[in-house]
Amino acid sequence: MQGQIQSSIRSMPSAAQEPARLLYSKRDSARMLSISVRKVDYLIADGRLKASRIDGRVLIHRDELARFASKA
Repeated sequence: MQGQIQSSIRSMPSAAQEPARLLYSKRDSARMLSISVRKVDYLIADGRLKASRIDGRVLIHRDELARFASKA
């Protein structure tokens, strides 16, 4: 499962579709990690997943998603 998650993180989105994103919403992050948005909230609150607040939105860097996925 870990390899599958990392694979999906590296492949989203393809260069042909749109420029690579650096930051993902909690919803997109939850989809990429195959967990609920509520679980993402819990992981952020617990300090196990680092997030930034930008213009009122909670965003997670793709490197942080990859780091978390490699530890899962």
